[in-house]
Amino acid sequence: MKIDEIEIGHDYAYRVGGQGAFTRVKCLEIQKRSSPPRVVVRFEADGVKDRVTPARLHVEWDLRDALMEKESRQAAVRKASLGYNDPREDACHVVFDELIDRTIASAGHSKEAGVITISDVDALARILEIEPTQLESDSLTFRDGDDLVAPWATTSLVLTRLCELNSEKILKRVESDERAAAARIREHGSDDPWWSGFEENQVQARNISRQWCGTEAVERRDELIVLREQVKHAWDAAESAIKLLRNYGYDTDADRLSRELHS
Repeated sequence: MKIDEIEIGHDYAYRVGGQGAFTRVKCLEIQKRSSPPRVVVRFEADGVKDRVTPARLHVEWDLRDALMEKESRQAAVRKASLGYNDPREDACHVVFDELIDRTIASAGHSKEAGVITISDVDALARILEIEPTQLESDSLTFRDGDDLVAPWATTSLVLTRLCELNSEKILKRVESDERAAAARIREHGSDDPWWSGFEENQVQARNISRQWCGTEAVERRDELIVLREQVKHAWDAAESAIKLLRNYGYDTDADRLSRELHS
């Protein structure tokens, strides 16, 4: 809790760390001027007094059961989501950064990797062109205040749908990231074990983003890239031909070809 949320004479749920049972303590004194601020409490079980950090008081004692239920739900959602260093986490954040405003939904980091927090279910459903109930259907989904918290199964649904609807934008981002990665390798080399491991994870993440976009979209994008390269090659060849014609004094033919090329 924050120091300003604590009141003298109230009972609080005390706990060191983020897990385990709570202990009942009573606030006897608030020392805001100490550095850092401290709270003097009495442990109700044995009467022992101590100066503790405000962060160890989690909620008022009467609210502890609700907090423990919330923590249990959060643990279940995390367990059903992604593990440490999963490339899907990086791919997930690329898609969210490109397509979703944080006021609508956000994806978790670190121990919350793969967990989605939806602040506006109706808005996200409209973006995805699905029914809102599809975002609420997983049995592990729960409400945290006004937010809906859901596990990887729901996050995966959101990501796949976003990429299907916005494949061009996501594939462009993937290509941009690949160019940036190639530039980093040219600059720093690929011998560093940490850097190699990081880049291997990023390659997997980019491939995952492609999979979410679908085979048809990827093939269409690849064909477009090849076509653009062919057009550029033809353009460059025509420009070279115009220059060659001028070098040999065929200005009339060079002008005609230039007009046709730029028309």
